[in-house]
Amino acid sequence: MADAWRADFRRLWLGTAVSTVGNQVSLLALPLTAAVVLGAGPVEMGVLTALNRAPYLALGLVVGVWVDRIPRRTVLVAAALGLAATLGAIPTAAALGRLSLPLLYATALLAGTQIIFLEVASLAAVPMVVPPEHRPATQRDIELTMSGAQLLGPALGGALVQALTAPIAIAFDAVTYLVAALAATRLRAGRTVAARPAGRAGLLAQISEGVRLVTGERVLRAVTLATATFVFWTTAYTAILVLFLVRDVGLGAGVLGAVLACGAVGGITGAALAGPLGRRLGSGRAMATGLITGGLGAALAPLSLTVPPPAAAFVVALSQALMWGGQQAHTVHQVPVRYALCPDHLHGRVNATIRTTVWGSSTVGALLGGVLGATIGLPATLAATGVAAALAAGWIVASPARRLRSSTDLISVDTLPAMVRILLVPGLGQMLPEHWMSRWAREHPEYEPVPRDDDPGLDIDLRVAALHKAVTAADQPVVLVAHSGGCITVTEWAAQHTGPVAAALIVAPPYLDPDWDEPDPTVRLPPVNRLDPLPFPTVVVASRTDPICPYERAEEMAAAWGARLVDAGDAGHLNTAAGYGPWPAGERLLADLLDRVR
Repeated sequence: MADAWRADFRRLWLGTAVSTVGNQVSLLALPLTAAVVLGAGPVEMGVLTALNRAPYLALGLVVGVWVDRIPRRTVLVAAALGLAATLGAIPTAAALGRLSLPLLYATALLAGTQIIFLEVASLAAVPMVVPPEHRPATQRDIELTMSGAQLLGPALGGALVQALTAPIAIAFDAVTYLVAALAATRLRAGRTVAARPAGRAGLLAQISEGVRLVTGERVLRAVTLATATFVFWTTAYTAILVLFLVRDVGLGAGVLGAVLACGAVGGITGAALAGPLGRRLGSGRAMATGLITGGLGAALAPLSLTVPPPAAAFVVALSQALMWGGQQAHTVHQVPVRYALCPDHLHGRVNATIRTTVWGSSTVGALLGGVLGATIGLPATLAATGVAAALAAGWIVASPARRLRSSTDLISVDTLPAMVRILLVPGLGQMLPEHWMSRWAREHPEYEPVPRDDDPGLDIDLRVAALHKAVTAADQPVVLVAHSGGCITVTEWAAQHTGPVAAALIVAPPYLDPDWDEPDPTVRLPPVNRLDPLPFPTVVVASRTDPICPYERAEEMAAAWGARLVDAGDAGHLNTAAGYGPWPAGERLLADLLDRVR
């Protein structure tokens, strides 16, 4: 029974694999129908691609609400059957001699609408079927399967186009969606809506739940923007790629299919290497590396014009392998990020928000690719859009996502408040009853003072040992809140130990003057402040009138620790003597820090 989920996952996997093979046939056959059969130019090719992506802009967010309201199995079956009927119109029209660009445009638009339902419901079904601990591995399996389908699809598409003509080859795709619909009817999970359905809230309110999570969660926002930027520019690239390879490079349909299939070889390799790459670099850096590799690899395609024809096919094949390999390595790590951070009842809306952002913006990318191809030329457009796609990694590098080791380290916003332990690290002696830290301990019994208030002095070795004991005993991520001498405890602990510390709020750190002699024998401090970078997000609050730390020294310490410095103004030592008693601003700082942990 423990592995009963695997049967449902196999059904999802089967539908995805078969329909992806068919979709790859259409991705080759549809533009070939436009370019070769109907004589479409760069602008028409851009419009065709844009119409397929445009429904995301108009309907993507609404579809997310519907997917969260309707049993996901029902959505999967209906969308797959609709796609089979829609795609079947093209070979039917070709057989009747009624094929035209307007018909291709209408098919692309309608199929794009149905694909939104299919993809959003499929993504939302995975966390309903697969337990959390298995999701990174199953996502790798999905990406490997899709890459394998992308390997088979273009080669099969090229053979079908040569044997049957491009319009008739699209009939194969229609049949694969019938198989996907049959597989979806056998799902046991997904027959009902998620555990916490949308209820009676208005449509806009329900949409905004998904939008707020994607835009408000910093890691998820950065990963989404990186993916959207990469897809924007690679869509501009792919909108004219077939035209470039047919007209400029001179590849036939069979060679074209084989060359594009090499992209899937790269995709399989990228998906297979994503795990080892993530373990070596961490998920954040692995995602950035994948985007850079994919973009720069794509930019190599125009070099095919500088070599003889046999070598030209090799250059394009290498370019496609690098582009798809990098993208798949990124995808293996980025999809589990949303699974980890999203509550179950929001998966439809969150996936719709992300895919609307990614594929909706790609509508403009497709149009831009067509316009650029017609103005600056196809080779220059391919080179420029490839380099621009590589720059998408900047979103990850400039955000907390770059420090992400694994998606399993992330915590859903629904469970974070119950799963974070706040440790209060006080300064010298006991916490006075009116001190803000004492108030926080009384108002929040779950906050744990370390060491407890029976500690007689400030022996740094004993304090560090007590803090390490509390950190290692925690079975949740830890956020440290330190004041005065407690700040020294935190920096000394970080220099000597590691543990599940997610962030720290350091308030009024004292400056240890090497020339100062402490008369109290119970106070045993290091001779100077530790200035090693802290391995967790840190906020330092410093006062301009602190009697034991000049503000300039606080600035130096915050910079050395890699911390964000908050200027508290003329606030003394931020203790009871300075009027800090109640400290609402400190509570807001802690809340903001918890948002960063999210």
